[in-house]
Amino acid sequence: RLFDPAVIAAADPTKAAAAKLRAKVSSLWAAIASTGQAEVGRTACWSAILADEELAKLVGKGMPARGKQLLEVMKAMRGLDVNGDDAIDAEEFARLYLPANLAAAEEAVNTGLAPAYLFALRTKVESMWKVIGFRGEVERIECWDFVLADAELASIMGKG
Repeated sequence: RLFDPAVIAAADPTKAAAAKLRAKVSSLWAAIASTGQAEVGRTACWSAILADEELAKLVGKGMPARGKQLLEVMKAMRGLDVNGDDAIDAEEFARLYLPANLAAAEEAVNTGLAPAYLFALRTKVESMWKVIGFRGEVERIECWDFVLADAELASIMGKG
């Protein structure tokens, strides 16, 4: 029983909360993709995610309103649709419980970054990468020169 995952989770509230969140995300995906689809449209996924009060409460660590804020930020940052195809598969959907995604959303909410700002910033950075990153990698100085010379990015960042 010492190595029983249920016993370990019960002894560590953080692990227990993470296990509940993983289980909720898994059950929500099963409900969304109930007809056996491999992928579901991004909009349909986010409608289901944002309508789920239990998920918001789990993401917000007992505070549904906070959870809703975090989920809205994840949506704005396109935290699930990593390949940009407007469809979400089970692996992308599971990003809802990844600690790095939750931490990034927390940081954005804590610093007061608006979802619209985050979306504009991500869109700009992605378009810049298409121009400079076509080789798959970029030399550090060349990349910084490119970033610092972009007036639109500076404006988005509040420096323009």
